[in-house]
Amino acid sequence: MAHQWSLVIGRWSLVIGRWSLVVGRWSLVVGHWSLVVGHWSLVVGHWSLVAGHWSLVVGYSLLLVGRRSRVSCCLWCPDLAGPSRPPIFRN
Repeated sequence: MAHQWSLVIGRWSLVIGRWSLVVGRWSLVVGHWSLVVGHWSLVVGHWSLVAGHWSLVVGYSLLLVGRRSRVSCCLWCPDLAGPSRPPIFRN
């Protein structure tokens, strides 16, 4: 049912890959590493959550590129981050 390598290009597309769910526009999911380029995109994958415009998620790290990004949050794995709270970026 779920594919490790998935690519969907379209409006309001849905991708269900390996531990990844993308609902948005022009979305790309490759295993644990996800790339989202679109408007109001949502990524729920390898301990990552992104909501905004022109957002990039790679593994545990989070990088915001462009403008009009609303709220982005990277949920780190407790085993790696320990008791640290997940960083929240607002633009």
